[in-house]
Amino acid sequence: MTRYNILLSELGSFCQKYPRIEKVLIVPDYQTGHQILESLTRAGTSWINFHIITMSSLAMEFAEDAMASKSLQILPQSGIHVVVDSIFNTLSDSGKLKYFEKHPINKGIVEALARTISELRLHGISSDTIKKGSFLSPSKENDIRLLLSSYEKILEERHFADKAEL
Repeated sequence: MTRYNILLSELGSFCQKYPRIEKVLIVPDYQTGHQILESLTRAGTSWINFHIITMSSLAMEFAEDAMASKSLQILPQSGIHVVVDSIFNTLSDSGKLKYFEKHPINKGIVEALARTISELRLHGISSDTIKKGSFLSPSKENDIRLLLSSYEKILEERHFADKAEL
């Protein structure tokens, strides 16, 4: 029996045992949650009183009051791309980027840089904590540090919070 089948079997048993209580299914994304519940339905199990939440939505729920008290707004993923695009253009136009100066400004590089910044921040790495020699190329390290530092300043100046701050 696969892990997925075991999960469905256990969820099905739980639903039958506790049909009236509220149940919360924490999943990586809503699509996965809906697929799991659809599979329960196909297996003949009612999933009434089931609520799907993601880790991000759960974190947001807990952080809501703290964010409101600090007048912070959550920056959605699309907003991160806009901010990084603006930073990249500004730094590129001013000639401050050395490693990325040879790369033409396009959607792909901005998406890659936005992912990099998000991943670094999710792992607790800031522009101040990037260790010297972390990258093979010193110019790439400096550009990433500069991009990350600019991103952090914009979050602070505009009262934004990203997932890493949750």
